[in-house]
Amino acid sequence: MMSRFTERAQEALQNAQRLMFAKQHTQLDVEHVFLALLQQRNSLPAQIITRLGGDPQALIHHLDNILNNIQTVPIGRHSSTGYITQRCNQALQGAAEEADRLSDQFISTEHLFLSIVREHGGTSAKLLKDADIDYGRVEAALAEVRDSRPDEFVSVTRPPAHRQVGREIVTPQSLANPTGFSHGVVTSGGRLLFLAGQTAIDAEGDIVAPGDIVGQYRQVLANLKAVVEEAGGEMEDIVKMTIFVGDRDNYIENLKPLGRAHKDFFGDYYPATALLEISRFFQDGVMVEIEGIAVLPN
Repeated sequence: MMSRFTERAQEALQNAQRLMFAKQHTQLDVEHVFLALLQQRNSLPAQIITRLGGDPQALIHHLDNILNNIQTVPIGRHSSTGYITQRCNQALQGAAEEADRLSDQFISTEHLFLSIVREHGGTSAKLLKDADIDYGRVEAALAEVRDSRPDEFVSVTRPPAHRQVGREIVTPQSLANPTGFSHGVVTSGGRLLFLAGQTAIDAEGDIVAPGDIVGQYRQVLANLKAVVEEAGGEMEDIVKMTIFVGDRDNYIENLKPLGRAHKDFFGDYYPATALLEISRFFQDGVMVEIEGIAVLPN
């Protein structure tokens, strides 16, 4: 059935799995999927909720609290892949039924959302009901949106031919839970892009943010992004990074702002990453350099 899911739907499910691992859960449930749908860029479910007078940010807050209250497993002892609950599997099957009902060949985020709203007794559906958002209202609002933006829905119900890269995060149970990186990333399909080491150099060849490792880190990521996008990819296509720093202690002292910079470019995704302290860079004033590998769509 996964071959029927569009790129956006697959992205949401991958983000749901990352949420599961980040919160040290062993089961992928409907609430992980719903939260991932709402957090997605240009989220159609969030637009529908807003259209119906709801507050997507409030729902995100409630869902996050619910997931945080789920019992976690000890670090290093959780499953490397986790497993899907019967509820979540039924929600995915329900999404396929919604696509069939709407005569859509492929399953997208609106079908996942309809299936979640339709669930009887589910936590996510109850949150929506408390916000006076039910299946009938969502169905009607979605019909209005599809009628007003038909070209957009023709595209989102067709899986893009150019996005054929599969990616799976690998977290062995014998290793400590990774924080700020992934132990491994398995990919299938796509083209390899080898990224040369990028430093905080602007278009004129000048160093950006002298003496500021966070500012330089942002510029480095911006430079990597320019290369990846020029090749037809996006930042989440980067599967491996090697970070070189001149001062490890300075890097550690700035972990929180560096983490925020990372999220601005990657969201909650972390490539397989290594960090090395080196004695000198080619150019004076450089504080961080990053090279990597990306797997781009065909």
